[in-house]
Amino acid sequence: MTHRYFVIICLCWGIAGCTAITKVSQTKEQGPEKADPAKWKLTEFLISFWGCPEDDISAKTIVNSGFNTVMCPAEKLDLCSRHNLKGLLTCDWQTAQKLANHPDVWGYYVFDEPMRKNVEYEDLLVKVRAFQKAESYRPTYINLNGEDNLEEFIEIIQPRILSYDHYQWWFGREKYFILLEKFRKHSLEANIPFIVWVEACAQPHWIYPEDNAQKIRQSVYCSLAYGAKGIQWWSWSPSNKDAAAINTELKHLGPILIQLTSTKVYHTNPIPKGTVELPTDCWVQTDTGNFLLGFFQNQRQYNYLMVVNRDHRKEQTLTLKIIDPIKTVKKFNKEKNNWMTIPLKKLGIGYQIEINLGAGDGELLIFNNSN
Repeated sequence: MTHRYFVIICLCWGIAGCTAITKVSQTKEQGPEKADPAKWKLTEFLISFWGCPEDDISAKTIVNSGFNTVMCPAEKLDLCSRHNLKGLLTCDWQTAQKLANHPDVWGYYVFDEPMRKNVEYEDLLVKVRAFQKAESYRPTYINLNGEDNLEEFIEIIQPRILSYDHYQWWFGREKYFILLEKFRKHSLEANIPFIVWVEACAQPHWIYPEDNAQKIRQSVYCSLAYGAKGIQWWSWSPSNKDAAAINTELKHLGPILIQLTSTKVYHTNPIPKGTVELPTDCWVQTDTGNFLLGFFQNQRQYNYLMVVNRDHRKEQTLTLKIIDPIKTVKKFNKEKNNWMTIPLKKLGIGYQIEINLGAGDGELLIFNNSN
């Protein structure tokens, strides 16, 4: 049953990818309709995968595994709607026009990894414009990878969402944080949310390694610490309980994370290539190695911190020293979906807290300095 999930979506992606795209005059000069944030906003943390349901039984399996969005042809949209699933549709612009008011359309798929396939952004712009004229509200979707020129892509396409893949456990970890840094930077500068593809199996030949849960957990929580607003699994199957367990946590964390803005991202030793070391004047300090600290604020200026154990081989206890005045620190219980107060140890200057994290795991903290 699992492999049949992918037949329809793969065929549709193949057709979309192979469709001849004809350039029109003045494409680059005209550009697409400029995205209007007032018209569309990512309001729900995306949890998706490559595939779609084929019937009610498979749809229930997908929902029970924590997903809220699937990639599907238009004829599967009613099936998705019955199970409260959004559809990222593989269809033509004429179909998009007919579905313009459908509440369960997430957006419209255009292409995957254009630079790797030697497809120019100006060519993709023809399809983007067609979808935008047919249905101006929802985003068009183009997935990128490390070969793509992100600056040029944003300038030409003016997307409403950024999506990319880099499978560190398959193709090497050297560029992993470099790409997270890059997409975070451009996401913030252009005010465009970004979402990340993560390999559901940390071995390219689909033989699950013993440490699969820890490795993919590390990928997910590092992405969250950088401000990702969605996780997409390549390529999930119903037998993958590791990804489903993380999805349950994402369902609880998502409503919080979707409201936060990334402000800083720091690392502790050893410092990965292309990243920034935790500065000595930061209001949070630690000597614990192999950690990632992602700082956030919400609209009320509350301070949040996502801490991630970068070491996927062992659990660690993180000791944090808080220099600024603080009243309480709470940790989000991602299994029970509630906040837990963390005991504060008073120091000469500031406070100290300790947090236990499993291999590759992450935790979200909130700091309150009000009376």
